[in-house]
Amino acid sequence: MRLKYLMGQIILLSVLFSLLDCKKENQLPTCKITYPNNGDIFKLGDTIDIMVDAFDPDGLVDKVKFYIDDTCVFRDIIFPYLYRWITKEETFGEYNIKVTAKYHSDDSQTDECSITILGNAIVVTNNADSITLTSAISGGKIINDGGSQIIQKGVCWSRLNHNPTLANNHTYNGSGSSSFISAITGLLPNYKYYVRAYATNSLGTFYGNEISFTTLKTVPTVVTGALDELSSYAVLINVNIVSNGGVTITSSGVCYSTSPNPTTDDNISWAREGTGFFRCVIRSLLPNTKYYFRTYATNAMGTTYGSEISHTNTSNSTNETGILTDSRDGQTYITVKIGNQWWMAENLNIGTIIESNQEQTNNQVIEKYCYESFCKIFGGLYQWDEMMSYVTMTGSKGICPDGWHIPSDDEWKILEMELGMPQSQVDNLFERGTDQGKQLKVSGASGFEGLIYADFFPIYYNSNSYFWTSTQDTISEDIAFRRALYDQNPYVGRLFGYKTIGLSVRCVKDSINK
Repeated sequence: MRLKYLMGQIILLSVLFSLLDCKKENQLPTCKITYPNNGDIFKLGDTIDIMVDAFDPDGLVDKVKFYIDDTCVFRDIIFPYLYRWITKEETFGEYNIKVTAKYHSDDSQTDECSITILGNAIVVTNNADSITLTSAISGGKIINDGGSQIIQKGVCWSRLNHNPTLANNHTYNGSGSSSFISAITGLLPNYKYYVRAYATNSLGTFYGNEISFTTLKTVPTVVTGALDELSSYAVLINVNIVSNGGVTITSSGVCYSTSPNPTTDDNISWAREGTGFFRCVIRSLLPNTKYYFRTYATNAMGTTYGSEISHTNTSNSTNETGILTDSRDGQTYITVKIGNQWWMAENLNIGTIIESNQEQTNNQVIEKYCYESFCKIFGGLYQWDEMMSYVTMTGSKGICPDGWHIPSDDEWKILEMELGMPQSQVDNLFERGTDQGKQLKVSGASGFEGLIYADFFPIYYNSNSYFWTSTQDTISEDIAFRRALYDQNPYVGRLFGYKTIGLSVRCVKDSINK
């Protein structure tokens, strides 16, 4: 009985061990592309590391095969499973990546993904055509969109730099891969411009070859501005040279005549070279005479004119006037007869300009200072010795034109008494007379037209005008007599002045006074 029981227990344990030792159920292997992800986008030339996670719980991985568009490109048997795909020899477009893992158990698993390779857009720049003074036509042709839609295209240009970009001037000619034509505008005449077509896709902006062209040349563009009357004999006209036409301007200014449409064959007041705004002074105009004025500018292509304006300078004087031409430099001056004296009615303006911190010297060259650089308005300013040509004789010719001389203190007294100054005051110093200063100033009854600095430079308080005489002081050789016209009152000043200061000069004619 006991033996049968033991045998039963042995049989039962054998069954249990058999059940425990039975073969486990087979588990399937795995295969997964971990990089790249489905839908990823790359640039042509990128290196794409295709990475695979392959595993068999019941055994070993035999090999992993890598396919690009169904073509096996690599086999890997060692973990980590990786294929380094260099795309520089590929073309744009969508690619299918497939991997297959083969296991010792003869099982296999596959995984797939799709990626897109894009590239640079390729664009060619059209040569420039229809070139004008300020514009040209170019454009471009899209050779390849790089596998991505062109979202913007056009041309960019620069006058200063090669290889222009969108940071420079550019056009926008829409989207898409069709050829395009671009109008390049807002250019300057006779300048070289650099141009490149461009095309933008999802990867960025790409540029075509650079071309260049030069805009055409033309005559300048000049504008006639406002006119201001400076005196009965002078006007100031504003000039604006808008463009030099692409060629250096050789002369510009104002031409004028007593007939309409004056040209440079008539009278001209030359101002300067170059472009921009400036003011041009025209002197020696006859009073109560209608003049016509036009601005002009000349370059190698020709001369162009601004609009015409006309003006008549008015005079409150009934005294006889004339014109003096200085044979030394061709400058002209209005003259006026006051009593029996003929006076220059404009300040003398002969000589070479020097800086105000320099001394005028006895060097056989007439030297002058210019108040605020307006020699054409105020004439030159001269030290006494320079004005007298380094002689001390009263009434000397000095730097005056032939037939004229530097007025003496006594000749100024004759002028003042002719205008009504009492004999009892003419020998006084400082302010004298009644309204003789008013008569001698601009718009005065004498026609002398003495300019007052304050009329042009109001920031200078009491900017009076001063004129030398040829009479020096009898006590000090360093001092000479001068005359003053005042900004603030109607008198004439009879003063002393150190010979080293620069003053204006009016000449008086010889034949009447000597």
